Amino acid sequence: MVFVAPPRTITDITAILDAEKPDSKKIEERVLGRMQSLPLMSLRQMARFYHDRGIARSELGRLKEAIEDANQALSRRQSSRLG
Repeated sequence: MVFVAPPRTITDITAILDAEKPDSKKIEERVLGRMQSLPLMSLRQMARFYHDRGIARSELGRLKEAIEDANQALSRRQSSRLG
């Protein structure tokens, strides 16, 4: 005997999608915390800062800003290897 799932209603589907939404308030707080002024850091620390902030921005759907942060992180990381 094979189990067949009951048909889903639009209400069921909406409830599932709503449950999977990211917590935008939590992500926004994370981004704002990352956007504070940069203290004096090594190039490696700055690379990590931009990496983490880029991830937070991507989670908010701010892809252009996330890409800019990724480029900044890469630039700082490469500089730290040279210096």
